Amino acid sequence: MGISKSLYINGMQCPKLLWLSKHRKGDESVFAPDASLEAVFERGNEVGELACELFKGGERIEWEGTSFDEKIARTKELIERGVRYIYEATFSFGGALIMVDILEVCTDGSLVINEVKSSTSVSPVYMDDTAFQYFVLTSLGYNVKAVNLIYLNSEYVRGDKLDLRELFASADLTENAKEQFNNVRENIARFERILEFPNEPECDIDMHCYEPYTCGAFEYCWAGVAQGSVFDIGSKLGVRFYKKDKFALWHSGVKNIDDIKDISSFPAYQQIQLKAHKEKSRILNANAVREFLATLSYPLYHLDFETFQSAIPLWRGAKPYEQTPFQYSLHIDKGDGSEPEHKEFLPTEFCDPRRALALSLVRDIPKGVCSLAYNAQFEKGVLKRLAELFPDLSEHLMDIHNNMKDLMEPFAKRDFYDWRQNGSYSIKKIQPILAPSIDDGYKAMASRGEISNGGEAMNAFPAFATMSSEQIAKKRKELLAYCGLDTLAMVKVLEGLKELVK
Repeated sequence: MGISKSLYINGMQCPKLLWLSKHRKGDESVFAPDASLEAVFERGNEVGELACELFKGGERIEWEGTSFDEKIARTKELIERGVRYIYEATFSFGGALIMVDILEVCTDGSLVINEVKSSTSVSPVYMDDTAFQYFVLTSLGYNVKAVNLIYLNSEYVRGDKLDLRELFASADLTENAKEQFNNVRENIARFERILEFPNEPECDIDMHCYEPYTCGAFEYCWAGVAQGSVFDIGSKLGVRFYKKDKFALWHSGVKNIDDIKDISSFPAYQQIQLKAHKEKSRILNANAVREFLATLSYPLYHLDFETFQSAIPLWRGAKPYEQTPFQYSLHIDKGDGSEPEHKEFLPTEFCDPRRALALSLVRDIPKGVCSLAYNAQFEKGVLKRLAELFPDLSEHLMDIHNNMKDLMEPFAKRDFYDWRQNGSYSIKKIQPILAPSIDDGYKAMASRGEISNGGEAMNAFPAFATMSSEQIAKKRKELLAYCGLDTLAMVKVLEGLKELVK
């Protein structure tokens, strides 16, 4: 087969990605295994299966154990037999191959394409996707009556049961598919020529590396971008330094921060980073840091949530992709030089954790005390949502919310900046500088193959659903250790900040 739907979409993004996807597929030096990408595919399959429930009574073209020729023949047979709905209906025209998520065969013989996406909005790339399918079916002589995109309704709130009619939204992309017909034909011809190249096409990095998706060959193509490049120039909260501006510097020949001759044209905020980088130095606004420290009161409650997202709302009151908290770690610093007290919450099985977590939290954090988070907007968002879900706990949860301070503040404002941060003010960049003793803990976790980053933690809890009790116990121990280290890192970063301005 020549050009599949996924190859077509890759070609629309970048000719180099198209060529690599065809000729270097499976080469881990180009496409490294990506657990988050696998999770996206799994989520897409789950949403796709559920959407089929909207079109009940259909027949599926099985993926495993059959060739594409057999799939195509089976699809033709089902259409001729008058089957109303066909899942994964397979067609080929001139080497262009498609599998339609849900094909509706109307009584008059016309067809309706129903493409299912696990997104909550209609992206331009979906228009390319459905236009490609329309082109193949129309070129084969079929009368395509409509092209629909079925996606998740972001406003849907689950009741006791899942309401599929409310969960899914639909967009009519028929006119777009018709308008793109000739463009698709030209694109296919162009992509076929590219695929015949003996070597990968030359293609410099640019915005297409991120749009519409972060490229699967990103690390391969960006191997020549060194640390300290213009892409490391950071942005201020609320004030972006856009990727397009960084690419403008890159394409003008200014590839690294050290290549920038005059930093005065940059905003003051970025001048701090550029100056520190060039001098390999640290910049400290001690008075501003002292002012921040003066806003904190003891005992101080260092809080960190772990959350996960599910495309399909699992429990009453949940929305698609809502951040569901399942764990927290709490280090309580009395401010008297004693060791911080540690408290934590994590269920022993996969279940709706929200109310039990909220109850535990209001037991562990009294009203009126000062709590601290790193990037507190996230923790505040979780607290606000819990308060909405549980009115009887709302007053206490919002008290925690309203008394929360953000440890990120002095770093986001660049009242402290160290050149080794590379433009970032995430705690994972700050902690090795101000609290290097914590590094050994994270490194030890990673070396043992245990949970050692937020992405792994996010995926761990829903995985409890398919684990044995022994496996859950092991993974739970890892989660507790990881989240506990995150709040201990906050304690140590704060101590480091205090030392700087003594």
